[in-house]
Formats: sequence, structure tokens, C-alpha cells
Amino acid sequence: MSLAGKRILLIGTNAKAKQVADLLLTGCAHCELQGCLRVSENEPMAVDADLCMGMYADLEQMVECLAVDTLFFVDNSVQLPEILSLLSKAQYKHLSILGLVDTELQPIAGLPVHECCGLSYVCLSEHPMPLWQRIVKRAFDILFSLSALLCILPLLCVLCSLIGKSPIYTQERVGRRGKRFKIYKLRTMCLDAEKKGPQLSSQNDERITVIGRVLRKYRIDEFPQLFNVLKGDMSLIGPRPERWFYIKQLAQINPAFFLLLTIRPGITSLGMVKYGYASNVEMMLDRMNYEQYYYQHMTLRTELKILCATVTTILQGRGV
Repeated sequence: MSLAGKRILLIGTNAKAKQVADLLLTGCAHCELQGCLRVSENEPMAVDADLCMGMYADLEQMVECLAVDTLFFVDNSVQLPEILSLLSKAQYKHLSILGLVDTELQPIAGLPVHECCGLSYVCLSEHPMPLWQRIVKRAFDILFSLSALLCILPLLCVLCSLIGKSPIYTQERVGRRGKRFKIYKLRTMCLDAEKKGPQLSSQNDERITVIGRVLRKYRIDEFPQLFNVLKGDMSLIGPRPERWFYIKQLAQINPAFFLLLTIRPGITSLGMVKYGYASNVEMMLDRMNYEQYYYQHMTLRTELKILCATVTTILQGRGV
């Protein structure tokens, strides 16, 4: 990722921030440094006073006022979980989020190192798949989903009549760059399944109905998510979308979870075919290891392998 044409806001005002600011001002004629934010009152003011635009606590306001499109973290006093959490906030979805490679950011997922203006940095918000492959992936998502829905629409109508009251279940999930959306599923549980609050399902969950067990066994309950794919909320393949209730718990233990929010969630994933459903946070963390592997090896070839494995899982009835 090049810095050319970027409107940059540095996070930090210490000596390291001054070095970066000087390089951007003198060695990068095609980028615009909009200023710096001071992390705390105790942070040294090594940059020129004219460059200091305020405090980090005012980040959201300054992003809007200065019309920046890139945040460059150069101060290690901003903790890694806090930086990564920006990936989950919709108000920052248009921003590129960078960090110097001498911070703790780069090793968390083997992020590629970029070189520009004499600086070495990583881009936390960068999509791991090349643009041309993303275009092919999205085109396939649309064509496959549309074709599949036309074929299975009669089946969905029959299943809805068998399920009875409220056959289509919706639930809020968190998608790419913090976008909230309603995920569609065929209802497999009783109507008051979460009257005690958010709960993960298990294989022997008493809340699952008789027909629901069949639907889960062959992953048929996920078929309505093809509408989510057409809408652009999801992809056929990608990390499973979670609820914010669980994202907070997962990210508190492993902040790298936020990196998965740089890509569209999927109907199926490497974690789903290799691990399956998770009935508690510990199991979700174990499954996350597969999702992180997918993130680091996200190519069209990987997509094809996961799709083939998913078809095998469905045909063999290994959905649960």
C-alpha cells in the first residue's frame, strides 16, 4: 500500500512521531500530513506545535474535521487491542490504519510490510486478497447465490411450511469493518430460545426442534444466507459472522480477532468445515485458529478447497 494521495493523521507527538512527520513532509510529495494527535498530557511534544491537532481522545471528531483517510500509529503507548478495535467501528470503515513495523503490530498475523517515503509499515485494514481476486470472488458469489436461490426456492417454501410459525430467523451480526446486519436462517430452535439472553448452541441442545436437527445436520438452515450474499453483507466463504456480545469476549483474549473484520464474513469457512459449531467461547477461540489461517492464506485456490470441503460436509450430513 502506497502513501501517495493519502491524507494522513499521525497518532503520537514524541520523537518517533517527529521522525515520521519529517519524512512525510520532506520525502513524500504526493501525500498530505494533516497533523498529529497527542496520546496523553504526559507524552513529549517533539513535533512542531502547529502540527498538533488535539488529543487522541478526540479521534473521531478530528477524523471528520480534517477529512483524513489514513491513521498512522507511531506511539506504542496506544495498546494493540485499542488500535485493532478500530476495525470493528463503522465510523472508521473508510480509513486505512497503519503502524510502524517496529511496533508490536506486524507479528500478530504475518502482515506484509510496505515501504514508502523511507518508512516501513503495515496496514491493519488492508484486505489480504489481491484486488483482481476479490473481483472474481464477488462475481462468483453473486452468480452462485442467484442460481442456487432460483433452484432451491421451492424447497425453502416447503421447509417454511413445515417449520411453522416464524420460519425465517433473523439475528444481528457484525460484518466487514463493523457493519451491523441481519443474518437470515431457517429457524431450528423453539421461539423463545434466547429468553435468558445470548446463548451458543451445542450438539445436544434441548432448544433445537426435531426438524431443526435435520436442517442443521445438512446445513440447510444456512441456505437463506444466500440473500445476505446477494446484498453484500456476506460472502459464500469467509469467517463466520459473530454477535458483538461474543466479539468483545473473543477480542479481549485474542485481539487479532479484529483482523477478521477486514474481510466479508461467509456462509461457510475453514473453521466450520474443520472444526464445526462452537458451544462456548473457548471452542470459538479454537475455531478462530482456522479462520486466522484462512486470513493469512486467502486466495482463490483456498476458496475452492473450502467450497469443495463444504459440499462434502453437506452430502455426508456432518453439519453437527
